[in-house]
Amino acid sequence: VEVDLGKDYLLSKTELVCHLDRAYQFKVEVKTDGDTTYTQVVDRLNNTQPGTATNPIADTFSEPGRYVRLTVTGAAVYTGTWVSLHEFRVFGTASVDSVVTSLSPEATIIQGSFYTGNHPNPFNASTNIRFVLPEEGNVAVKIYNIRGEAIKEVTKATYSAGPHTIVWNACDGYGNKVPSGIYFYRIVYNNQVKTNKMILMKRL
Repeated sequence: VEVDLGKDYLLSKTELVCHLDRAYQFKVEVKTDGDTTYTQVVDRLNNTQPGTATNPIADTFSEPGRYVRLTVTGAAVYTGTWVSLHEFRVFGTASVDSVVTSLSPEATIIQGSFYTGNHPNPFNASTNIRFVLPEEGNVAVKIYNIRGEAIKEVTKATYSAGPHTIVWNACDGYGNKVPSGIYFYRIVYNNQVKTNKMILMKRL
């Protein structure tokens, strides 16, 4: 199932009601109007909870998006070949500026300011650093190690209002892969600064 919401929203929650209260296993992905690939925001691939009308399968997150894709991969008990969903609900906010709330240590919204977050976190090979601007402005993004040393400037450019995504591939400014550990990305937008933590966990 793929849903077009018509424009970008700051998405915050999904709810799923299943036929006969089945415990479907699924994932939910979103992408903005400017994205070319989807970002997974819900992982229920091992779900065992039935999705009922009074207690739907609910997941919270924070990610900008216009397109929402639901992919059902199986069910905890049901073994039939068809899928029947009663309701798939998507919740969000139309305007970033209208929200005043703390989402997590890695993502914050401030009224009249800008939203930022990265996904996945923790990550292995790369992570998407996302930010939503209330208006056009200059943006600089730098990566720092746990000692506070700047290891790479990911971008320094003028961005239009709306959502944007940049990718950090876990390399320093010389193209060398950095070791597993805690890193920080610092976003400077006009006169505002946000610093968020991310964790690089390489597979052995």
